[in-house]
Amino acid sequence: MTFVLALLPVIAIVSIGHFLAWRNSPPAEGWRAIERLCYVLLFPCLIIRVLANAPFEQSPWPIAAALIGAQLLMAAVGHAARFWPGIRRATVGSIIQSNVRWNTFVALSLAGTLHGEEGIALTAVAAAAMIPTANVISILGFSQYGDREIRRHP
Repeated sequence: MTFVLALLPVIAIVSIGHFLAWRNSPPAEGWRAIERLCYVLLFPCLIIRVLANAPFEQSPWPIAAALIGAQLLMAAVGHAARFWPGIRRATVGSIIQSNVRWNTFVALSLAGTLHGEEGIALTAVAAAAMIPTANVISILGFSQYGDREIRRHP
């Protein structure tokens, strides 16, 4: 039940955002600017601040290595999709990407609500390790299995 209660603010924010977008307030250009501000400035600042101030009693990097290992395993499962009947080659890249990506914003919100600053710090470690890994795996998947245009410009 605690998890569901922790998820309520996320659901509320997404719902409010969806309602505002439906009302075209702010206009689409405004939403793009807000998204860019979050992804390019605010999110990296949060990750850096939390990691710099985290009171880790032991190194969190073994956890990060385990998470990267799990991502590689999930990428291998996605790669195996090319053998499944009825799966088009171009779909395999999307399967790989969906296997290795996660919603960091929701994870940070839940970690903070459920475990406070330490939860945010551990999630920041996960993000610092998993986001670049997911990006590389996704680009490789789309480059290998995507159509010709994606292979030339991943």
